[in-house]
Amino acid sequence: MSWVQIPPAAPENSVSRRVRRSVLAFHPCFMTAQGGDASASASNSKIAFRLTLAAAFLLVPLCAQALLGDWDGSPSISCPSPFLLTALVFLGIPRLLVIAIPSVAFCRWCRPFFRGALVSAKRTTVAFTWVSVASALWFGIGWRGSSQIEGPLFTLMTAVISLAFAVVTGIVLLLSRRRTSLPLQLAVNFLLFAWAFTYAFPGLGETP
Repeated sequence: MSWVQIPPAAPENSVSRRVRRSVLAFHPCFMTAQGGDASASASNSKIAFRLTLAAAFLLVPLCAQALLGDWDGSPSISCPSPFLLTALVFLGIPRLLVIAIPSVAFCRWCRPFFRGALVSAKRTTVAFTWVSVASALWFGIGWRGSSQIEGPLFTLMTAVISLAFAVVTGIVLLLSRRRTSLPLQLAVNFLLFAWAFTYAFPGLGETP
């Protein structure tokens, strides 16, 4: 009987280790299954923390443009005066503080990301559904009045931009549910917040 000798596995070089770590970087579930080393896990958590914090900070200029773009207070296509922000201004909260509130809410919503874990896909799906339905109702109820007060161009363009947000967010959400990926989940939650606090509920009429 002849035996086939199996050659020993080649030692893992530094390049292979770097490739392996880059593949595992944003797949915490896979890393757990494979028992990733502590140093790689710590590195991945730091990257996830920085990405989540960057996404939260990016919401500030988006909300600032949506709320403060036109200082005369009248909504425009580039400054839609979103209801979720103008309502806070109406309650007496300073505008400069209002534009930071979505970032704080985002950090609260995405707490698992800061430690390299994943946010519940079911929770994100439910939030996306609620924002989609509420935004559709918002435009449906306020369309006629907005066309008379703000003009048909403003009403149509904000509706188109809101629809584009919904489509892109929905596509990324489907991708994130098919692939366990922190960047995809972070992207869909960022898009959801950016949409909700800018064009999902624009000022379709007089604003405070």
